[in-house]
Amino acid sequence: YNSAALYPGAQLQSPGFTLQSSAGDRPQIYDKVHLVPFGEFFPGDKLIPALQRLAPVGSCTPGVVKTLTTAEGCRFGVAICFEDTDSALVREFARKGAEFLVFITNDSWFSYSIEAEQHAWQATARAIETGLAVVRVGNSGVTGTITPEGKCSWLCGVDGRPLVDHPGTMFDLVGCARGATPYVRYGDRPLAAAFALLILIMVLIKYWPNIRRLKR
Repeated sequence: YNSAALYPGAQLQSPGFTLQSSAGDRPQIYDKVHLVPFGEFFPGDKLIPALQRLAPVGSCTPGVVKTLTTAEGCRFGVAICFEDTDSALVREFARKGAEFLVFITNDSWFSYSIEAEQHAWQATARAIETGLAVVRVGNSGVTGTITPEGKCSWLCGVDGRPLVDHPGTMFDLVGCARGATPYVRYGDRPLAAAFALLILIMVLIKYWPNIRRLKR
């Protein structure tokens, strides 16, 4: 599995920002659901085990959609790496009661490129779609928070741009709320219906002269 672990009783200690947790504090685990093909698994590798050697990080197994709960009882959904580009998956977190979202990513594969910032903007769309605040952490950037309205607060460098490929630390507060946007309620069905209607109209326009001849 490619997993994230939450230690609800852990506390952040300064200076040095070290995380301390009691020995009896059992973690809550989220296993990544949407795996990257040819990266975290190779198609067909469960049927043909020899293919598992071709996956760069080993052959992972997908988990199930679930939320985690903070020590204060606030539920949240976790998306690992490019899962935050999957609108349907993030919608399921909201439908399961998530009150905010946490996105963690390793973009160091694309160090010193525009990819980190491009990837971060995907998180803005997920916040607006679900009406939930987002906490985003990138091991090499971009790190910050996003309000349900899409307002971003990034950890920035001296040039005012999101900090990428450099160390940094930030603290922020986000609110907990239940996502009740049209997208959470209805998903992609209205868009699919509109697309189907558009295709029908295009077909009718193209073939309407032939249809009229047949009627005659």
